[in-house]
Amino acid sequence: MFLAGNSEIIVQAGKAEQPEASPLMVLLRQCMDGRPQAQRALFEQYGPLVKGVIMRYVNDTELAKDLLNDIFCKVFEKLHLYAPTGPFEGWLRRISINTIIDYKRKTQKFANTYNADFAEKDISIPEDAGAGMGYKELLAVIQSIPDTQRIVFNLFVFESLTHKEIATLLSITEMNSRWYLNDARRRLKEKILAQGK
Repeated sequence: MFLAGNSEIIVQAGKAEQPEASPLMVLLRQCMDGRPQAQRALFEQYGPLVKGVIMRYVNDTELAKDLLNDIFCKVFEKLHLYAPTGPFEGWLRRISINTIIDYKRKTQKFANTYNADFAEKDISIPEDAGAGMGYKELLAVIQSIPDTQRIVFNLFVFESLTHKEIATLLSITEMNSRWYLNDARRRLKEKILAQGK
């Protein structure tokens, strides 16, 4: 039925309306087309996120800059593989972690040694222990523990990997992954409690 006053409505048969692309998807398409302005915009928008991830794993500013560049080179190279079914940040974090771990595997050997008397303990830090610490102080504490402990801690706590996944990623045993995590927690607890005094 045609209603008076709706004579300006035009229906185009056979054409379905396309949903408008999100600003992120437009930016990603422009990056895939090789547009430098879009690549710069993506770098400026997501660089701080990636740098934050890197700084949890390394405590060398120059190395962090190199890794940041390597990560974004890989992002631009592999952008066509991103499936927009999941969040872009998650995809970006995965590339970041893989790049950092690849670098660490090339430059250091992850030892399969641990104390034979090791018994996994629940080492907890009192909730108010780090209350007076800011992000930079907490980051400095995490950066102060040995590399392997820091990597295992980050993978377990921040990336939610299992000990089996960590063991596979670092070519160590699951027991060794557990030991490194326990040692990292012990060291972090000592340092946080010492700073709170």
